[in-house]
Amino acid sequence: MDKYPKITCLLKGANTLIASEKNIYIQKFGSSILSKGGMGDVLAGEILSYLSQGYSTKDSVIYGSLAHSFASNKYTKNN
Repeated sequence: MDKYPKITCLLKGANTLIASEKNIYIQKFGSSILSKGGMGDVLAGEILSYLSQGYSTKDSVIYGSLAHSFASNKYTKNN
């Protein structure tokens, strides 16, 4: 991250890791439904929706990841 200090990186997994501005955020609210094909595309769309509204890259990645996880948890509870 020292070579590219303005990058925000998201590693999608059992616990989603977000690295930005020398900070690492761990988002642990996901569910197994997020391992299905196409879910990364949905996450990218959610992040882009925040970016298009003027949020910073870091905030867009964090908010998009949380919204993605919370929606999957709600879906899992209701089905």
